[in-house]
Amino acid sequence: METQVITELSIETNSNIQVSNFETPNALDSYKLNIILFEGSSFISGMMKDDTRLYNILIHLKRMIANTTKTSILIVLPADAMIPGKYGNKVAIRDNLTIVKKIIPETIRIMEKYMLFYEKTMTKIDNKMLHSDFYFQLYPGKNINDEQTVKSHESNKTTILSDGRFIVTTISGEINDYISIYNKFHPKPVIKIPEWLNEFNWYTDEKLQEKYKEKLDAQKKLSESISEIHSKINENQKHKMILISDGNDLVKGVCEIIDQMLQTNTTGYKDEFEEDFAFETEKTIFIGEIKGVKSNVKNSFISQLDDHLFKYADRTNCSKQCKGLLIINHQKEIALQDRKGIESEQIKLAERNKALIIQTITLLNIFSDFQKNLISGNEIIDILNNETGNLSYESRKK
Repeated sequence: METQVITELSIETNSNIQVSNFETPNALDSYKLNIILFEGSSFISGMMKDDTRLYNILIHLKRMIANTTKTSILIVLPADAMIPGKYGNKVAIRDNLTIVKKIIPETIRIMEKYMLFYEKTMTKIDNKMLHSDFYFQLYPGKNINDEQTVKSHESNKTTILSDGRFIVTTISGEINDYISIYNKFHPKPVIKIPEWLNEFNWYTDEKLQEKYKEKLDAQKKLSESISEIHSKINENQKHKMILISDGNDLVKGVCEIIDQMLQTNTTGYKDEFEEDFAFETEKTIFIGEIKGVKSNVKNSFISQLDDHLFKYADRTNCSKQCKGLLIINHQKEIALQDRKGIESEQIKLAERNKALIIQTITLLNIFSDFQKNLISGNEIIDILNNETGNLSYESRKK
């Protein structure tokens, strides 16, 4: 066994750790590390009451520590608690910190420079946050010399002191946490491996190296494949956002899809006027209005599109046919399967105005077929030219 834990508490630990009580501890130098837990309240309460038995136990323990030559000692000070006082009344440990310091052996000279104060803090040890009720602070005029310290997270209060063999902490934790604190000050030595030893092949080294390289290559290919799939999932998610978006996000998402299918540049369209986009084909100039709304399609949306159309034709003196496209993400806060269809009144108004309403889910379905090479950009332009009202599109099969 490398570790002995001396405590008045009943604790469970693994077989590699010796748990002893304060009255009958084993020889300290028999262990690499001795953890002395003053976590119970008996010592503080007993010293307040001038308990002779506890005083004697503490004297013997201090003498054992003073006589050690090689072991490391980690002393865990008690957490704050209400304990029986000298006259039977309840007192707080935080109000009796001078007594707490008396339980620390005089051998640990580092404590002569430090005062003990009450404040609840958290200290990070091996990515784990551990609680303390007290912290150490240098006496005025004293300086840090050879000792090492660990400070609390954010509040920057000293919760661990070490001068090499001796460590004192106010942290409350488990046995493994205290071993981690010890390891922080006593890292395992790093053995430098000479280059010739790495180059020396023995027993199954060559075969294992070959297998290792094969596995690394396979892992690299798998990692690249996973990365590619993840990238495609993210791309799909980006396009699906047009089913819930509105405003500039919706305009950008819709225009990116149009540009990929029709080789246009609507994404870079400068909205100097009122339409969201405009692009020209051989026969037609399409004027677009893109909306994301909580409601269903309204007459005002179609009328607004018609207004864009007339203003565009007026300012450009265009001789080509102009056609309005209303790309709509209606009832955007409702799941697709629960959204209501566009009312016949709005569909008839769009037909009368020779405009085309395209729902974002319909646009996604067309885009899906385009990516599968089931429909071409020219075919999509034909649909936009020939259809009016509400665009109905059935996904194609290979």
